Amino acid sequence: MKIVFHPLFIVAVVLALWAGLGFFVFAAVVAVLVHEASHAVAANHFGIRAKKLTLLPFGAQVDIDCAFLPRRQQILILLAGSFGNIIAIIIASSFLWIFPNLFTFLEMFIIANAIPALLNLLPVYPLDGWKILMALCGRKNKRKGSFEFVSRFCKVGNARNGVVREIAVRSDMTIFAVYKLISYKNVTKFIIIDMLNRSFFENELEQFLTTRSLDTKLKDIYI
Repeated sequence: MKIVFHPLFIVAVVLALWAGLGFFVFAAVVAVLVHEASHAVAANHFGIRAKKLTLLPFGAQVDIDCAFLPRRQQILILLAGSFGNIIAIIIASSFLWIFPNLFTFLEMFIIANAIPALLNLLPVYPLDGWKILMALCGRKNKRKGSFEFVSRFCKVGNARNGVVREIAVRSDMTIFAVYKLISYKNVTKFIIIDMLNRSFFENELEQFLTTRSLDTKLKDIYI
């Protein structure tokens, strides 16, 4: 998973350190990472790989393509962030009895984890609570695209060359299995090797994921 620092995040950290809030900044950053990492771990459990984690001035955002999953799995992924913060609070609370000298820092860490755990459950866009509400209502968040497939063009120097990256798949593979196979690879074209070399492109896979069951096999689409 790629980690990206927003320029204003660095500015915010520098200002906070200059104001003498070093302990709180460290605790807040760790709490945010715990929250987003919990989303990523839950998504990985359902076969979805987090693509990018962006640290923002007042939080973070992890890019996970899970809009095509069943409603229950979407909600579990969304709840995982707050659940991770709650686990961190429980662990930190147990350390209060073992390391009383660290009471001030552990108290800050508990507060820093409590804020994203509770705040993200509010049904306010773009928090997790809003996305959970949309999932319960059977609606997808239309403010952001559900997929981030790589472009079929890759940059070579300053020129854009139309380079098609191909991968061979079998007709008995499900569309979700194909998605998991290529989620870490720059693939554009899929060749179904046991169906007379029939092929399809990334935009077709995106369409399959949003309009068909994830267990649909390629042979059931093309035969």
